[in-house]
Formats: sequence, structure tokens, C-alpha cells
Amino acid sequence: DSRFFATGGDDYLVRLWDAEMGQCLSIYTGHTNQIVSLLFSADGKNLISSSADRTIRIWNLTTNECTSILHQHEHWVWSLAQVWANGNDQGFLLSSSQDETINIWDLQDKTHRKTLRCRLPYEKSIINATTGLTEAQKMTWQALGAIA
Repeated sequence: DSRFFATGGDDYLVRLWDAEMGQCLSIYTGHTNQIVSLLFSADGKNLISSSADRTIRIWNLTTNECTSILHQHEHWVWSLAQVWANGNDQGFLLSSSQDETINIWDLQDKTHRKTLRCRLPYEKSIINATTGLTEAQKMTWQALGAIA
């Protein structure tokens, strides 16, 4: 419903607003760091928030309570998207993070299904026989996926 919108920010709070009335209807607390992304579920029953606290929270818009906290990312959760698959009425939630992963969550049972991660540019390259590298260069290669 385009009548409602949500905001979040550096104060760790998620707010639900009525656009027609210009009024804050609810304030959701629980995140312990800034809010990064917000998504209304396709059925309009939930608001989903992600945060720099590395969590995703699912808020019931009828009761205004947090019904699930999803933990899997190792860094800020940057974005959220809902997708569908056969046999799943709720669909799946995709979350991307600064930890360079995308997690897939089943919204029916609120479980983590899979983590997708891109291969690092030098992943599994063996550099221990390389000569002439400084310690800083070795650390850089390792950060890019090389094995020392």
C-alpha cells in the first residue's frame, strides 16, 4: 500500500509512517547499529530491516513486534530482496552484505538456506614460493584469496 512507508537510520530505529496523515505510526526498536535497508514483504504483513549490527529483523505490522532475527552475515547487511519459488508461498529473502556474500533465507520457516560468495581474484593461488614480496604485499595477496 503506497499510503505507508518506512524509514531507518543512524538512531537504530525503524519507523512506520502514514504518508497521507504525515504521522509516525510505530517505532521499532531492537537493532544495535544503524539501519541500512528496509523492505515490505510482498503480502504486506511484515516489514524487514537490515542493519550494520549484522542482523535482519522481521517485524509483524499488525502486532508491531519483531517475530524473527536472522543471523548469518559477518558484516553490515546492505540490501534485501524477496523472490519466489514453486511450492513456497512466502518466498525467499536475499540479503547481501559487506562480507561479500549473499544469503538465501526461507521466509516460510525463517531458516538460512544457502550462502553465495564470489570467488576472490587470487583465491587458492599459492604464493609461498614467490620471492621478493614484502610482508605488506604478502598480506595483500592473502586478502585477495592467495594461500601463503
